[in-house]
Amino acid sequence: MRRARERAEVDAAAAGTWETKVKWKHLGMLLGKNHPIL
Repeated sequence: MRRARERAEVDAAAAGTWETKVKWKHLGMLLGKNHPIL
């Protein structure tokens, strides 16, 4: 159970990071900056 919970937390953190990257990328595109934001 504990491992499953830890994995879920890691997955949630990774998903949050990915969402942030996508949002910033879209924001950059809206601003006319086509360079990828790492």
